[in-house]
Amino acid sequence: YWYTIPNSERQALHKIMKDQKSSMCLDHSLLFINPTVLDKHGIRYSRILQSVREIVVLAAGALSQSFTAEAGWYESVEFALPSWITNG
Repeated sequence: YWYTIPNSERQALHKIMKDQKSSMCLDHSLLFINPTVLDKHGIRYSRILQSVREIVVLAAGALSQSFTAEAGWYESVEFALPSWITNG
């Protein structure tokens, strides 16, 4: 299961975290935010159910959180097209 939050919602989510006096960093995947909190604050998100042999590709700048219902292997790979890179 994946929950993805678009980059356009990043500032709103950071504000919620600041208002809650949280010291957790959203960019280091150390926190799972209950989707009901996102609903309560009007934060847009997508829920994706990833099946066996499927690949999930996230948009640049998107925040994501995921969990599995069973034991399994996973791997994350970050990539960028040359047109996305403005500075070396």
